Amino acid sequence: MEFQPVIITQTAGLPTGAVFPVGTTTNTFLATDNSGNTATHSFDVIVSDNTAPEIASLKAEYYNGRDFNTLMETLNVSELNYNWGSGAPESTLVGIDNFSIRFQGNVKAPQTGTYTFYTTSDDGVRLCVDGTRIINNWTDHGPTVNTATVNLIAGQATPIKLEFYENGGGAVIKLEWQGPGLAREYVKDSGGGTCTDLVLDLSVSGAATIDADDIDPGYTDACGIATRVVSQTAFDCNDSGDNAVTLTVTDVNGNSSFCNINVQVIGAPDNSLGVTVDTKCDDEDANATIQNSELGVSYSLYLGTSQIGTSVNGTGSDLNIMVLAADLPVGNNSITVNASKGACALDLLNSPTVLINPKPDPVGIFHE
Repeated sequence: MEFQPVIITQTAGLPTGAVFPVGTTTNTFLATDNSGNTATHSFDVIVSDNTAPEIASLKAEYYNGRDFNTLMETLNVSELNYNWGSGAPESTLVGIDNFSIRFQGNVKAPQTGTYTFYTTSDDGVRLCVDGTRIINNWTDHGPTVNTATVNLIAGQATPIKLEFYENGGGAVIKLEWQGPGLAREYVKDSGGGTCTDLVLDLSVSGAATIDADDIDPGYTDACGIATRVVSQTAFDCNDSGDNAVTLTVTDVNGNSSFCNINVQVIGAPDNSLGVTVDTKCDDEDANATIQNSELGVSYSLYLGTSQIGTSVNGTGSDLNIMVLAADLPVGNNSITVNASKGACALDLLNSPTVLINPKPDPVGIFHE
C-alpha cells in the first residue's frame, strides 16, 4: 500500500492562536488525499466567562495648569505607559500643553524584597510610594529616566502616587517596576479598589437622589459591563441617619459584583428624642419636656391638627414647652411633637399623653 499525502484544510471556525469569543465555536477540518478521498473532523472550543466585574484601583486625575490648578476629569487607568508626542492625552478636557496629571492606585509585590521603580518623563515627574516621595524631577526636560528603590511586603496593597506635568513639546509619562519574582514591566491596575460611603445633607432641599455614578468606584470588566443597579436612589427627611445601599454591577455574561455602602442622611432633626409631660388638674397649665433637644431645631406641640403653645428653639439640653390650661380639655390628650430643621419637619416618634384630671366636686359638708 502506497502512502498517500494528505492535505488538511480548515472549513469553519477560528484558526489556532486566534482569540475565541465567549461561548461555543465549532472548528471543522477537511482532510483530502491524492486520490481525492476526504474525511472531516469537527471539535468545539468553549470559552466561559466566570469573572465578575472588578473595581479599578488605578485612576488618573487630569488638571488644567501645571500645578493641578483645575480638576477637569478622572479616568480609570489600565497601564502607566503614555507617550502622546505633541498630541493630546486621553482626556479631551485638557489641551496638548500646560496640563498636569495625578495618577493614584496601589501595587502588590509578588514577593517580599527590594523593588526598583523607573519613571520616564517629559516634563516634570514626582513619585510617592507608601506616602514617601522617592523620585522628584519637577523640571522641564526631554524624555528622562529616573529610578529609586523601596522595600515592599508580598501581597500587601501599597499606595502609589505619580504626578506629572506637561509644559510644551513632547509629552511622555511611564512608570515601571522590577523586583523579586517580577521582571521589569509597566505598572498596571491591580484591582482591589474599595467603595466609599456617602453623606447627603438635606437641610436645604429636604430630598436628594443618587445614581450609580455616585457610588461606582470604577468597576471594569474585560467582556463589558451591562447594567448597574442601585438599591435605593431617593432619600428624604424620613431617611435621616444610616441607610444601607447596594450597587449591583453585572457584566454582559451575567456575572455580578456588589458594592455595599452606607448613605448617611444628615440635616434632618432627630425624631427619636424622649418626651415627658405633666399630669395636671383642670385649669392648670402643663409642661412637655423634650429630652436632649437639638440646637438649630424648632419644636412645636399639636393636639390633633391644632398647634398648642408656641414653637420653641432647641437648646442642646432638656427643653420645656408650656401648654396653657385653656388648650387642654379634661381627660387624656395625645400630643404630637413636631421638630423642624431647614427643609425637614418630622414628628417625634414619642407621642406623649397629657392627663388633665377634673376638679373635685364636693357635694356637702357635715358637722356633728
